[in-house]
Amino acid sequence: MFSSLRYITIVLFFSSLCTAEEHESAATHREIFFQLSDSVMFDVSQKLKAYRSIAMVTRRDSFTSYYQPLFVHGLMSQNIPLFLNTDSTETTLELTVRESSIFHGEAFYQSFLGHRSIERRIVFTITGTLISVQEGKILWSKQFSRTFSDTVRYDQLEQLDYSVPPVTAYVRSELSFFDSIVEPVIVTIASGVAIYLFFTIRS
Repeated sequence: MFSSLRYITIVLFFSSLCTAEEHESAATHREIFFQLSDSVMFDVSQKLKAYRSIAMVTRRDSFTSYYQPLFVHGLMSQNIPLFLNTDSTETTLELTVRESSIFHGEAFYQSFLGHRSIERRIVFTITGTLISVQEGKILWSKQFSRTFSDTVRYDQLEQLDYSVPPVTAYVRSELSFFDSIVEPVIVTIASGVAIYLFFTIRS
């Protein structure tokens, strides 16, 4: 009876190792913000199709200045006619980054002895305002936003932070005493017991 229980324990142990979730290298925060910027610019471009000439103006803050080249690229890729000189255009497009935030949930294990994972949510929001140059009239003002969510390995967070753009908010959950010290000890002991049972059965 005891021998059967040991076999079951070992089978469960190695099954958990085989089914432990494997993650491919996740996209960095920087890469995701770039993707969200392109997506937002696509939405903006849909409201600009009816205008023949547009001068883009961005606020002189660290957030908006960082994304200005991406805004230009995103609009140009949608065949929006952009100009630098407002005197030769019919309309002016003012863009401002309203939010560029990174939020992390609580760390958790998706499988026994698997990697510690954490939910990640990235929000990118801008405000766009189109103004008639001749009349000085605001034609429209609208907020554009995109959100990206996924699950990443907790031990990859430092790597994912590489070259992160300026953010308006960064929320990262800290590991509790149990998660950082007690839990790894329990996992190590459980692994040792399983290995001991394996070699005991073989002998």
